[in-house]
Amino acid sequence: MSGMGGIAVLALMTLGAASVAQPIAELPLTSATLLRNGESAELAPSVGRFGPTQDSVDLPGAQQLHSQLQWTCEGIAEGDYVLGLPMLAPQYFTVGEYLAGRVHLYLNDERLLWAGHTEPRKPEDAAEKGLYQTELRTGARVHLSPGDALRVVYAHPHGAVTVGALQLYSAPPADPLVRLSSPDWGRPQTVWLHAWLEEAQREGETVRQPLALVNPGSRPRTFTLRAEAKDHVQRVLLDSTQEITLSPGERMTQTFELQPGDSGRARLAITAAAEGVWPDVRLSRFYVSDRTQGPRPNTCLNGEWQMCYVTGAEPGDAPPADAEWKPVNVPSAQPNDPGHCAWYRRTFPGPPHVRGERIVLRCGQVLTEAWLYLNGQPVGHELHGSQPFEVDLTPAFRPGQANELLIAVRDWLSYSPKNLERVRRGEAPIYKDSMIDVAGYTGAAKLGIADSIWLEARPAVSVDDVTVVTSVREKQLRVHYRLVNRGATDQPTTLAATVREAGQIAKTLPGATVTVPAGKTAEVDLELPWADPKLWWNDDPHLYVLQTDLRPRDGAADRHVQRFGFREMWIDGIRLVLNGTPVKIRSAWASGASGLYQASEQWKPEERLRAIWDWQTECIHHRDHQLTRTHNMAGVEEACDIADETGLMIKLEVEVSQVSFTFDQAFWNAALAAEVRAIEKYKNHAAVVMWSAGNENMWGWIYQGEAAKTLGNRWQIKIAKAMREADGDLMGGWEHHALHYPRELNQFPDLPNGAWWGPLDGKTVVPYSMGPITLGQKPLTVGESFWPATLRHPFGETLLIGDDAYLGGSFMWEAWIEQARYFLNGFRDVEFALIDTYVPLSMLPPQAVVLKQEDRAFVGGQRLHRDLNVHNDLRRPADLTVRWTLITDRQVAGDEVALAMAPAELKRVPLSVALPAVREPTTATWKVELLEGGEVVHQETRDWTLHPAAAIRVPEGLTLSVYDPLGETAAMLDRLRVPYDRLRGLRAPREGALLIGRDALQQAPQGPWREALETFVKGGGKVVVLEQSEAPDFLPVPLTISKDRRMTMAYVRASDHPVVAGLGDQDLRWWTPDQYVSVGNYRKPVRGS
Repeated sequence: MSGMGGIAVLALMTLGAASVAQPIAELPLTSATLLRNGESAELAPSVGRFGPTQDSVDLPGAQQLHSQLQWTCEGIAEGDYVLGLPMLAPQYFTVGEYLAGRVHLYLNDERLLWAGHTEPRKPEDAAEKGLYQTELRTGARVHLSPGDALRVVYAHPHGAVTVGALQLYSAPPADPLVRLSSPDWGRPQTVWLHAWLEEAQREGETVRQPLALVNPGSRPRTFTLRAEAKDHVQRVLLDSTQEITLSPGERMTQTFELQPGDSGRARLAITAAAEGVWPDVRLSRFYVSDRTQGPRPNTCLNGEWQMCYVTGAEPGDAPPADAEWKPVNVPSAQPNDPGHCAWYRRTFPGPPHVRGERIVLRCGQVLTEAWLYLNGQPVGHELHGSQPFEVDLTPAFRPGQANELLIAVRDWLSYSPKNLERVRRGEAPIYKDSMIDVAGYTGAAKLGIADSIWLEARPAVSVDDVTVVTSVREKQLRVHYRLVNRGATDQPTTLAATVREAGQIAKTLPGATVTVPAGKTAEVDLELPWADPKLWWNDDPHLYVLQTDLRPRDGAADRHVQRFGFREMWIDGIRLVLNGTPVKIRSAWASGASGLYQASEQWKPEERLRAIWDWQTECIHHRDHQLTRTHNMAGVEEACDIADETGLMIKLEVEVSQVSFTFDQAFWNAALAAEVRAIEKYKNHAAVVMWSAGNENMWGWIYQGEAAKTLGNRWQIKIAKAMREADGDLMGGWEHHALHYPRELNQFPDLPNGAWWGPLDGKTVVPYSMGPITLGQKPLTVGESFWPATLRHPFGETLLIGDDAYLGGSFMWEAWIEQARYFLNGFRDVEFALIDTYVPLSMLPPQAVVLKQEDRAFVGGQRLHRDLNVHNDLRRPADLTVRWTLITDRQVAGDEVALAMAPAELKRVPLSVALPAVREPTTATWKVELLEGGEVVHQETRDWTLHPAAAIRVPEGLTLSVYDPLGETAAMLDRLRVPYDRLRGLRAPREGALLIGRDALQQAPQGPWREALETFVKGGGKVVVLEQSEAPDFLPVPLTISKDRRMTMAYVRASDHPVVAGLGDQDLRWWTPDQYVSVGNYRKPVRGS
């Protein structure tokens, strides 16, 4: 880090000599009001931490009500000011990396953004010796009037920040600033409302839910508050919208009443939104209870259990007599370092309401193998516990009495006999070695009860499984039932099914009568034409409920409910189509938008659901997600269930990930079975619109010979046919391309050119690691892209921002995002149907205009060709207008183009821009706006430089010799009327300078010219060597040409060399007409000067 600090200082010093700027006024801390936890607090400034006479105060982090300082502008002249805030920082780079984003400045509740900060220093006269001092500064001057309110808010829940008095400057100070990098994380956030849900109160069937609201600002705040509550079967329990105005600092409690009902689960969602601020405030609360009525009563067994580890490879038939039991909350996955096996136990009373002909234990996830014992009797064994499963407890269950449930667990060892033997010998296992079954990363280092566990009563004759198939194209609903009879006699049974919407019957399916044999199953298929269902969309996730009533001749009746959404996705050409509308889907899988990671920290079922809901809605509404991939995860039922309601589309992927190749047929059969199990578990979830057959499996197989490639591909195609997603297009064997990291900066550094793929003509072939891609034949999807580590921080970033990459993490993130922007534009140019990336999805606005050329310096007086891509990735048509202007000191050109665009359409728009003739270099601003309904939805701006026509001035007395066998360089000099002496052979001239023309050394001439040139240069002569396809062999240091490298951006390194005199970094990027600055780059020498 010390080396990076030196570079940062060097960069700062280039801005000018360090000096301390003097403000014309300040707002002292003694005139401020300090608010902590929403209440006025005593403000006792510390003296000396910034210097002998400067005060400071600490603003601590807070979970709900942020700490803040507030000033009222009094005693200062009305006018425009640059504002500065002194601050202490623990490290040199932390100011720009995160502190500047946590310390907000507000003027009359409008957030002002910091533009830069002074160099962090440790003044010797400060009492605080261990921290760096800096001053945050605004950019443009801010107009202040008497009575205005300025607030400094520490908008972070943890830590603290030390700040000083606000400084007011009449003009931007001259002292050097480090600009604050502003990577595109989305719109700047405003702390405009504090809100939280307090403890709910239950009275009988009614829940009273208080909501606390606090206006942290200095002005009244008016906002819209919406509360919506539904139960699990989508009955509306509450729907309220109201407009609220809070005075500055006012706290209000709103109480909502609802009756959660008998579905076992209800959800309250709160949204507060106001004009001119972002983001909106979203809160949720779930109310989960036992179902005490109906044919399937249940109770939750989550909570405190006891657990003990077992050494060795087998858990045994009973816990060890000397077991060391410890309390543990269920669900929670535990590390398998202490042991590969464990026992869980819990004693629970048989609830009075859980009575029925059968008693079933429903397990969301047990990692990974489980043996279950109830009251000393073995009741079940599950080899694949990572997915939801059920165990029939009926023979051992004691209604109304105490029941002891024991569950023995083992991690993935059963899936590898070789590893099982290793552990038996006392050795450590090797993950993924010699596998006969699939073990995902979820269970690699964990074991235990990892998801909720429920006890449920059922009739002997019941619905065992239902498959709901909706077809938008055929306007048809199909339902397939598997009915089970756990009784001892055959049962004639009637089946009645209805589709319900918000609790009301929307459709009635044909009835059926079937005899279910004793101890066996029976299947029933029903169909229903449906011309006008309300469709499930990601932005309007409408759910229906299929309610099925079974009445056997003898015994209890069953009622089964299944939620579903009416939707269908298919492929048409290069597009994905959802419900008949082409779609282009955005996803950022690395965000974990499913919410499963957030839920893993909770054991209460209502808190698990709340954590998932909150994170999914955060990702949808504040992070622009439309889809997420459950990357190599099993046991995702809760996430899918919530996504059905939030509208987060899911590409479901389980444990077949980066598998080690094997010829063992048992493994491939197990892999296929694992995928089929996943389909069976999650098939009815409306949110699951895509299936992933595995993650990066063929990447390993491809290097292991033709036999491995052939067998692996054949099995992968089998899996893909079940799951509809795979690596590449399986060497041409599948319906679309599923790509990972297809185009990255380390392979294509020549941006923007390297980001473009080619025309969608059905002929252009692009190489890819898993087989060539013919553009325009199949949909393209990318599942992972722009992993930050591929840039080898900070070296990759220097390609875009030069030495600024060494100014700290925020600059590296800025460059990481900027390079991704070019590649994302390239993905959109070849119409990727799904883009899944690490970078923020705010970079993919659904309506956007993309400028395909980046060159920015031109000769005036000519027509300039520009190419635009216009995207409408909404699921509705749009009438858009492209409006462009070119402005110098006035508008010198402009035009508009009207576009009628279909959903998910790309239109390519060519433009011809008339550049005005100029007499001197002139700055011009080219602005391109995309409008809908007269409102700007996206815009791009470029600063151009217009130059007068080039004129070559030949230095007086120039003696120039030219060696140019090809004649191209000589012809150029002739056109420019440059006098020269053309040499027929390569030799040292008697005087002046020697110009070696382009590719003049392709076939090096014979003779002692190398020695002659060396003598010539040592005697003060000049030799200029133009572009060569082969590296010259007579230079002071050996050079190597990277022939395949072309660069569009370069940087001035030897600024004192006359060749680059007067040039800056901005002059060495994006040269007209092809954007390239260099071709055939010389690798940097490892020695020499």
